[in-house]
Amino acid sequence: YNRLGLFDPNSLSQDFLAKLLNLTFSANFINLDSVHSNFPAIDLGDKESKTAYQITSQNDSGKIYSTINKFIEKIDRNEYEKLNFIILNDLNWSPTQISNIKAKFTENNLPFDKSTIISIDGFETHLKHIDSQKRTAIINLLQQELNRSKVDETLNYDGVNFKSEIHLKWAKFFN
Repeated sequence: YNRLGLFDPNSLSQDFLAKLLNLTFSANFINLDSVHSNFPAIDLGDKESKTAYQITSQNDSGKIYSTINKFIEKIDRNEYEKLNFIILNDLNWSPTQISNIKAKFTENNLPFDKSTIISIDGFETHLKHIDSQKRTAIINLLQQELNRSKVDETLNYDGVNFKSEIHLKWAKFFN
């Protein structure tokens, strides 16, 4: 069980993250496993922006390298030009690791910027700059989706009940 509580060992919460990305970036991400079971290399895709995401709890650079290799080998670059990652754990890479990862993207003609690889905590940067309408929609999504967890503990933040600390952590992004 991932310490963030966002997924069960057998199933990442890709549908939830697709909804969150769509609300945050006004995008059209879909869970690619709904198109093809165990879709290769990527989990979410938005054909309009030609952007794909790999969702993983593995925060080692080897996972990044292997996903890039699979992406280059198996994904039609006319459909998806940009590969991003959401890491469901902390990112604590050294400057050398980051430089090597950036080089791997560059050598494969993939764009790389500060939002190419983000952790859940890294989402805070994006969420702090959204308008109030999106903020309300995301809070509603959080209440709807995250409160479905099987956790018994209830925490209150700003008048809203959340079922675990990770849910509370998401809510605090908005304050």
